[in-house]
Amino acid sequence: MNLYKKVILKHVPEFQNLTEEQKRTSVKVHNHKYIAMWISALFATKYYPGLITLVLSAATLVILNFVNATAGNILFWITFPYNLFVCSMYFYWFRRVIIKKDTNQEYYDRLFDLFTKPWLYNYKVITKKDWKKLKATNNTRYKAYRTEESNHHCYSVTYELARLISKPEVKIVWIFMESWRSKCGHAILTKGDYVYDSNMRRTYKKDEYYRCFKVQEFCEFDYTEWPTYTGLKQSEAWQAFGIWCRQLGGKRDTDDEQE
Repeated sequence: MNLYKKVILKHVPEFQNLTEEQKRTSVKVHNHKYIAMWISALFATKYYPGLITLVLSAATLVILNFVNATAGNILFWITFPYNLFVCSMYFYWFRRVIIKKDTNQEYYDRLFDLFTKPWLYNYKVITKKDWKKLKATNNTRYKAYRTEESNHHCYSVTYELARLISKPEVKIVWIFMESWRSKCGHAILTKGDYVYDSNMRRTYKKDEYYRCFKVQEFCEFDYTEWPTYTGLKQSEAWQAFGIWCRQLGGKRDTDDEQE
């Protein structure tokens, strides 16, 4: 927790103003995005990762040639993973910003998506085969569902993913959730004891997810109950879900217009 409070989110007032319990919950469910945000900002706006690499490389050369060859070799192999990572990031920056003319913000967004992708590879709900199938079927949606573009489109994304996966054990669940930011309706995919959240682009253990977000279930269903997403949006269940969310003190979604 101290790493987040004193380093990663040190300059984020929205996080610092939370209670200790809220901070712990937030880190538990958002830690992948916090880490991605921090690393992306380092390489998009700061110079010292490269400076540290230069200092480490210079120190290694000095020790290797003028102090002790064994100590120099040890230092080289200890620092090699970090130096390789930093060099690869700056090579990526050169390719995206210098050659392809991305802005710093575009470069940051690309890094953020890159560093949040590892959390997609849990495969407890959406398998590797499912992702490959989506890529082959609709590459545009495949890319969108694996980036921030999928945010605030939970109802359509979960429906399309469930339709693509087409497995009876994968269910769409409409829920009402609470966090320190908002209270709202949401849609998730479940399979056994696991939940896939398309906004987070991450799989969670179901009991942990429900506890962190104080989840209340409205209904669980199979996509086949509505042949099309348009049909789902015109259903009585959709209208009843909106009324239920308002009764609980929130909206069906934080941005209904985008759904």
